[in-house]
Amino acid sequence: MQKHYHSKYFWWDKNFGDTRRVFLGGKLYIPFTNTTLSAGVENLQNYIYFDKDRNIAQHSSNVQVLSVRVDQYMKLGIFNWDNQVVYQTSSDQEVIPVPMVSIYSNMYLKTLIAKELTLQFGVDAHYHTSYFSPGYEPALLQFYNQREKEIGNYPIATVYANMHLKQTRFFVMLYNAASAVWKPREYFSLPGYPVNPMMIKLGLSVDLHN
Repeated sequence: MQKHYHSKYFWWDKNFGDTRRVFLGGKLYIPFTNTTLSAGVENLQNYIYFDKDRNIAQHSSNVQVLSVRVDQYMKLGIFNWDNQVVYQTSSDQEVIPVPMVSIYSNMYLKTLIAKELTLQFGVDAHYHTSYFSPGYEPALLQFYNQREKEIGNYPIATVYANMHLKQTRFFVMLYNAASAVWKPREYFSLPGYPVNPMMIKLGLSVDLHN
């Protein structure tokens, strides 16, 4: 598809060069605090992408993406708290757009009753700073680098309960619970794609294999 594509709405024949990627990174685990630190930088040359006009393009210059990540896991009895913070920067946001900061947090209680029933109750949340997130072109089934609308700077939080008994699993969740108290003017996951409103979801699965 990258070199040749013919349809009613899009048509191209390209002679792109090979994309070159060089990654350098490392990871450090601190057992005392149960913390993992990781960082990396990737250099990309001849990167192929869809530009703001939905045209396929190749960036002949180098683009660097830097990422620093902290994972922190806490456990005290039945209380658990998993956290992840990521800092990213791109040398060319029009070619490779990334949010500066992304945060994920999952706080929950997990216990085992009568050595059979596992219960988990908690809330998880996602957040990232606003940036020009990729748009989606249905005619191509591809994402493109739009420059019209910034997305982000609001949390998506879900309250949930999971139960596991032998081969049976059940869950109930209140999706996007944060929208009840946090009411941004616009609530989008992608340009033109609103985040689902607050809703209750239920699920049940049974493993019939022994």
